[in-house]
Amino acid sequence: MLGKGCVYKMKDNLQVIKIEKANKHIHSIKLVLRDFVKRMEVGESVSVRMAQRL
Repeated sequence: MLGKGCVYKMKDNLQVIKIEKANKHIHSIKLVLRDFVKRMEVGESVSVRMAQRL
């Protein structure tokens, strides 16, 4: 039988894993946005690129 402390520790570990996954997701979104902004600055037509991907 698991003690209450052990159960809470498992829940804490799950929270940490969820937060780490969320941070990775946010980081990848930031990279995509940064790439998007760079293209806008260069003057490349982003809408054309998006249409090509679809």
